[in-house]
Amino acid sequence: MRILAALLPAWLALAPAAPDLAPATPSSARAPGDAHYHLANGLEVILRRDARLPLVAVHLRYHVGAVDDPPQRRGLAHVVEHLMFAGSRHIDAEARERARARAFIHHDNAETDLHSSEYYTLAPQAGLATVLWLEADRMGYLRGSTGAHTLASVQAIVAQERRQRRETDPRGARIERLFARLFPPEHPYHHTVIGPHAAIAAIRPADVDAFLAAHYTPSNATLTIVGDLPQDTRAQIDRYFASIPGSPVPRDRRPRPLPPLPADGPQHERVATGGPPSALCGWASPGLHADGDAALDVLFAALHAGAFRRLAGPDAALVAALGAEQFSQPQQSVAVIELIGPPGSDGARLLAAIDGVLARVAAGELAEPELRRARLRLAQRLRRAPQDLLTRASLLSGYAAAFGDPDRLEHDLAQWLAVTPADVAAAARTLLAAPRRAIILATPPT
Repeated sequence: MRILAALLPAWLALAPAAPDLAPATPSSARAPGDAHYHLANGLEVILRRDARLPLVAVHLRYHVGAVDDPPQRRGLAHVVEHLMFAGSRHIDAEARERARARAFIHHDNAETDLHSSEYYTLAPQAGLATVLWLEADRMGYLRGSTGAHTLASVQAIVAQERRQRRETDPRGARIERLFARLFPPEHPYHHTVIGPHAAIAAIRPADVDAFLAAHYTPSNATLTIVGDLPQDTRAQIDRYFASIPGSPVPRDRRPRPLPPLPADGPQHERVATGGPPSALCGWASPGLHADGDAALDVLFAALHAGAFRRLAGPDAALVAALGAEQFSQPQQSVAVIELIGPPGSDGARLLAAIDGVLARVAAGELAEPELRRARLRLAQRLRRAPQDLLTRASLLSGYAAAFGDPDRLEHDLAQWLAVTPADVAAAARTLLAAPRRAIILATPPT
């Protein structure tokens, strides 16, 4: 779901529609002390003051993700994310935890996706200096501190994470197979973010240091701070980050051209997995704000909120659970529909139900009232999201990364509200056409 995609549950749970949009949130307002600038070393800084609570959210985005993994080191970006919590040349992991406890840090975590690695912290206002010190220390001084023993410990953790999320979790296994079917091996989306076991095990400290030197630099990072900012916030940022070597010019963050997708028709696969029968369909969809992107957002929100069952007719009895979402990225997104059936149902029958619903959407049978409710629900969710400080910081950083402007929320709202029934029907006919998709039909093991 556009920039908000990474912030929502796996399948969007939408609240009841309101008669009108929620009032504007502080995300669209500028307060004294708000700023968007670069340090001399290239670090991008976004500051937004929100004094409702004596808290600060610190979000540090490195513009590097799984698409930047070396071919024989798939999963390296994810391994580096874990190593960022293992200590640096100045402070080991145990001392880092003591510093966090003294600063009463509420939340401290990270995640890696295809195009970014993000580190986020929620702390009392008085803890901002500690948070900035810890982030600057590992930005500037993690390289050269990773020994074989520390790396081996992290590799074991990541390998276990892969087993839990991609091998023993039926849906995770289906999603991984779907991406492998949808994109050819030379495409960066063909591979999982976590990485295969052999590639994880092959990573060496020298690989980590080379990756850090290439990507974990001030000119390839965005620091966003939202909350009850101290008066000396900018001075604190200068104190901790300005001395880290970097380039005075931000790196070119435009997405690299991606290889073309195969045009040899749908890719089917039948798998026996734990869990109920399911049909999982995926399409390579338009990038953020490209033609058709907003229409698919609204279409999937409408299907998820009840339109799928109505359009399915007698096949509605097959809907034990439905997922419909779009994993939006700057250049190439992925649209996914998954229908989970009751025990004893057949994957082919589930796929036929999906095809029947999409055919009716393509014929213009998705009613305007259903689309209006979907548009308003999407808008409500996006308007409410910035009330959470960490979510607001992530939104600002995400918009800045994709468009160079952190204040794009109203633009997203306008695009959703402009979607018409004709737009949705055209998107279903062209972007969700059968020859463009990959299919995973899952049945319980016998």
